[in-house]
Amino acid sequence: MNLYPKKIGYVQIICLAFYILFVCPVFCQFKYETLTNADGLSQGMVFDIIQDKEGFIWVGTKDGLNRYDGYGFKVLTNEPNNDKSL
Repeated sequence: MNLYPKKIGYVQIICLAFYILFVCPVFCQFKYETLTNADGLSQGMVFDIIQDKEGFIWVGTKDGLNRYDGYGFKVLTNEPNNDKSL
C-alpha cells in the first residue's frame, strides 16, 4: 500500500496556496514597539538587549544599564564615589 500518492491534486494545491497567502501572514506576525529617549531610554546608542526570565528587558547603552518593565525605564548608572554601583 502506497502512503504517498505520486500526484498532488488540485484541491491540495489550492489549500496550500490559501494557507501560504492568507492564514500564515495573519498568525505569523510579530508585534514590536520602538522605544526611544522620549520613552525614558537613557541614551540612543544601544550595545545590547536581553530579556530575563521575569520578563524585564535590559538595555545596555553608552550611558548605563536600562531596565524596561513594559511601562517605563529604570536607569542604573555608575556612581564614581559608590563602590556598590555599576
